[in-house]
Amino acid sequence: MEDRVEDQAIDVVCQHLRDGTMIPLKLRVLDEDEQYQTYAVRAYRTIPGDGYEMDGVRSGSHIWMYECKILVFGHERRVHLWFDAYENRWHLRRRLELT
Repeated sequence: MEDRVEDQAIDVVCQHLRDGTMIPLKLRVLDEDEQYQTYAVRAYRTIPGDGYEMDGVRSGSHIWMYECKILVFGHERRVHLWFDAYENRWHLRRRLELT
């Protein structure tokens, strides 16, 4: 069994602090049925600094990475988000199992 990584541009509601920090609060994801699903971020952590690689994306001066916990159908899930300041876009990275 092999894992494949999917990258999806998503909507994120976030809080911007005066020190430049961004805190993701809510995600909105288009599902396979072309319906939007909204998830509140229950917890998050910022992935540290330059040169860190996560699921094939490398952090840098223009890319901020986060690991977030969301609730999906009553189960807590961890997802990886990254924000690209050059594109001004949020992305969701997730692993898909191939059978």
